[in-house]
Amino acid sequence: MGKKLKIGIVGGGLNSAVGKCHFSAIVMDHEAEIVTGFFSTNLKVNSETGRYLSIPTSRVHKSIEEFAKKEKGKIDLVVVLTPTDKHFEHLKTLIPQNFSIVCEKSLTTSSKSCKELEQLQKKYNSFIAVTYNYSGYPFVREAKKIIESGSLGHLLKVKIDMPQESYIRECNDGKVKPPQDWRMSDLSNVSKISLDLGIHIHQLVTFLTGEKILSVIAKESTLGAFKGVVDDVSVLGTLTNEATYNLTFSKALLGNQNGLSFKIFGTKMAIEWHQCSPNKLLLYNQSGKNIELNLSSEELIEANHPRYNRFKPGHPHGFIEAFANYYQDIFVQYKKFKQGHEVNNDFVMGILESKEGIMFLEMVSRSSKERKEKKIDRNQGKKYAA
Repeated sequence: MGKKLKIGIVGGGLNSAVGKCHFSAIVMDHEAEIVTGFFSTNLKVNSETGRYLSIPTSRVHKSIEEFAKKEKGKIDLVVVLTPTDKHFEHLKTLIPQNFSIVCEKSLTTSSKSCKELEQLQKKYNSFIAVTYNYSGYPFVREAKKIIESGSLGHLLKVKIDMPQESYIRECNDGKVKPPQDWRMSDLSNVSKISLDLGIHIHQLVTFLTGEKILSVIAKESTLGAFKGVVDDVSVLGTLTNEATYNLTFSKALLGNQNGLSFKIFGTKMAIEWHQCSPNKLLLYNQSGKNIELNLSSEELIEANHPRYNRFKPGHPHGFIEAFANYYQDIFVQYKKFKQGHEVNNDFVMGILESKEGIMFLEMVSRSSKERKEKKIDRNQGKKYAA
């Protein structure tokens, strides 16, 4: 193993929803170490996070500007974990200073700002990767490879669900715990639940099938405790291969802490995966035979690679391990980028995928408000992941 990559963090303080998960995933496979950061505008949280990560106080910075000035040229990658509505501002500060960037989804809050970042990336030849951690699960990647092999035949339908209950489930005091402030007001062009959950589902559709979304018929609703905040979304439409899709994501469906699942139907076979049982795939063929693939299955294409299997079969791969898989791919792609090699990794997403995702979510919001089908331009650009 070569020299560890030096990582800086922007955001992700100990009081955040995502910080510890990213910290663990980054260092899990000993390919990188966190050496600096600006973790929070709350100075107490900022310093506490630095101590938690054993970072010298001289490298725990008090602003994004101080971070950019003092860490320029000293680190390999900066990981941006601030709230989504701050990403655009922070990336506009970092890109012109020639930082290589990993950004938590959603990259920004509008397709317009995505396009502006895309131009900056090209101008400065920047490395930018965006994290979509559910595609880091080995058996999600296994499903992708099976679909690519043609085993399902012609794809007919894609169904993905992501139900949660956090906006309706009461605590012991009889009240529903409110989320972070930035989640409590929707934008004019897109709902916050779409930026949080919908962006994952869009990525899974394109990641698994290799197809683009062409049309959108959507219904956004408020079902939970926070009036005026969209917390339930249903979307129907068609893909570029004329298959249909059916997507639902919600934070107001009791009995679901995180019920992510997908089922993809073809003319020869269907395939099914549930995050609550991440180490297996279910296949159904035309003769009525049901097949379960797990870590002991000899016919695995992707999920049996040693790098995914940190422990023996029988123990499930978890959320943080999936994140670590994604970070491994980012690190490989970054190293190739710095060596001047062509960057091509099917497992790492960049600005193009993020822009397409935001365009889709904007059409979801417009379709719901206008109560009619919306079309998405099928003239998609070349992948530009780094």
